[in-house]
Amino acid sequence: MAAPATQSRMAYEASVKKTNPTAFTSMGSLIPANPYASDDPWISYLQATEGAAKGLVLQNIRRSMSVPNSGPGGKGTQYEYLQTLLRKTGFTKDKTPLGVVGPGEAAGLDKIVKLAISNSTDPISLLTLFANAGVGGKPALKQPDTTTKYNKAVSTALQYKDVNDALFAWSNATFAAYGAYPESNSSDGFRTAWNAEVNRQKSTTTSSTVTTKKAIIDPKTKKQLKDKDGILQYETINTTGTTTTGDSFTTEEQQAFLANYLSKNFPNSAFDPKTIGGAAKSIFDTLTLTNTNNYGDAPDLKTLAPIIQSLIGAPDATTSGEILRKYQEGVRSKTGTRFMSIADSLAAGKDAKDIIEPLIRTVSQFLEKDVPLDDTFMKKILNFQGSDGKYRMMNDYELQQALITHPDYGKTSTAKNESVNLFQSLKGALA
Repeated sequence: MAAPATQSRMAYEASVKKTNPTAFTSMGSLIPANPYASDDPWISYLQATEGAAKGLVLQNIRRSMSVPNSGPGGKGTQYEYLQTLLRKTGFTKDKTPLGVVGPGEAAGLDKIVKLAISNSTDPISLLTLFANAGVGGKPALKQPDTTTKYNKAVSTALQYKDVNDALFAWSNATFAAYGAYPESNSSDGFRTAWNAEVNRQKSTTTSSTVTTKKAIIDPKTKKQLKDKDGILQYETINTTGTTTTGDSFTTEEQQAFLANYLSKNFPNSAFDPKTIGGAAKSIFDTLTLTNTNNYGDAPDLKTLAPIIQSLIGAPDATTSGEILRKYQEGVRSKTGTRFMSIADSLAAGKDAKDIIEPLIRTVSQFLEKDVPLDDTFMKKILNFQGSDGKYRMMNDYELQQALITHPDYGKTSTAKNESVNLFQSLKGALA
């Protein structure tokens, strides 16, 4: 079955053939014909300004384009193909099942129909052209950060030869880390530890490891390798060296000392939920958000305190990042046992909330009611198994069929309208 715009073009060409030639029509070989007749359904769609009228025009277009197996290659329908192109080129961000008009689809259709008319073509042809040209393509890739980073709370406490300068820096670093200054009686402890370390460093030889990133070069192309997603590939190189200290700390030694001291000697008030601040508060919020985004109960501050201390005491960003990553993996893995269909996505580092919330919105919109996460239907689709017995997410067709067979679908306005339309069609056929 031809698309509405194609039908209109055929009708237009037929009408031109019946017209007596004039000076203007004789230029037909030079001026492209207007494929849109005044009664073209897409013209009617744009001219409809009232909500209900516009919805009825779109309903008629959707019905005429919803003939089974009319899509490319005899698969799906023309309207489903139109929706696929709209989403691929970025004209709409709807994620409703194909065949179901989404909340942002009308606005996207307004834009593409206007452009199609301006370009003397139909919407599907123009969208296909846009898709082939890369319109709405992949977002820019975020490449790995290979710069050296230090713990922000201790990065300023470097090269203090005088113990009083170091004491002042430690006090400020403690406030930055915990949102509270050290207790007044703790200064002597820091002074003693600092002086002991200074004396130890005078005649101590230490080993240190420097971690760097080296680009991996393809021997054939002489270019840096990328993975299948376009991420540049690096080789991690650990270089161990021996350093003999003189009469003061090196930059790296001071940083490690202060980070370790901050981790083990925190103010008693630092882990009070009412007063927690600084970097500790930021870390606590991050750990809590990880649980919230994966539908878990966030542990209390006392339980999270050891992890917070480990992150504050980490010598560099790589170490702290690894500690945080392992914690988040544990939370997501636990959630994956509840929602088996998304377990692979969670293992890849995605939060459950980013997957489940759009799905809940889609199901709620389709059934025209609020559907909670603990609803039996939601539990079923989040623990769906394919015919091979493997857990996975439903594809658009499977989700649509599941929704249509839902007991509450018959109560929706969509189902009622379909029943009315069917009755009218039968009534017209019997008349």
